[in-house]
Amino acid sequence: MKTKRNIAIFSMLVLVLLAVIPVINNGLQRHNTKGMTPGKATPGKATAANRTATAIDSSAQPAERDRMKIIKKSGLTIYFPKYKRIDLVCGTMPSPQDTNVLMCCEAAFTGRERLSAPAFSHSHIAGNHVAAGVMYRGYACRANTGCFAWYKDSGTWQFAHKSYKACLEKAVRQHGMAFGQTMIIFNGRDVHDGRPCRDESVNRYRALCELDGHLCIVDATDNMAYKDFISALLQAGVAHALYLDMGSGWNYSFYRDNGGELHFIHDTQIPFTTNWITFY
Repeated sequence: MKTKRNIAIFSMLVLVLLAVIPVINNGLQRHNTKGMTPGKATPGKATAANRTATAIDSSAQPAERDRMKIIKKSGLTIYFPKYKRIDLVCGTMPSPQDTNVLMCCEAAFTGRERLSAPAFSHSHIAGNHVAAGVMYRGYACRANTGCFAWYKDSGTWQFAHKSYKACLEKAVRQHGMAFGQTMIIFNGRDVHDGRPCRDESVNRYRALCELDGHLCIVDATDNMAYKDFISALLQAGVAHALYLDMGSGWNYSFYRDNGGELHFIHDTQIPFTTNWITFY
């Protein structure tokens, strides 16, 4: 009888264990998967999915948040384009719809011959010039008393006063750009010689400048006498200033702000313009 009773007790214990074990297993499974979503990687593991998400987040951040900085002072509007490269585009102006263009405006003078010529020629541009690393011959221009050159290979730039043949040749060697114009200020000194404008001539002038070690485009915010424009540049602390072609239609120009929105500085265009300093 004792043996039968023991067997009965043992059988009951087995039945209880068989009933309890699945419950324990289910509880353990729920504990191990708490906070996890089926089909997703375990948090903390360097999975391909996590790396892709990180890359997308990184690319969404504005890598060039300050592509264009604009300052207004002393009657001047100063544009500091944070460019990757510069070129002198000739013949056909870059389209305002080209989102790669950060800023674009007329550079060297254009000769009167262009007004009657049936098509563009590099000979219509004042002075020899370099575009995309290639030297072109322009017409002789006494007003060209200086030069600006950007050297692609080294990523450096230079202003020159009076003789600038060496700058043009270096721009060719370094696959860059260069053009001649009237030097207004050099090494912080007024060096203009009465060309291309008389001191009292009134216009909204423009110059390519070095200010605090940075390259910039400086515009007169409103019409002012040429001598007052030069004084304002000196007061602003400009180290070098090279005149840029202006006048109605010749001053057609645009830039993009930090959000990529297009802005026209002057929106009247004429068909005779020939060359543009272009920041990308």
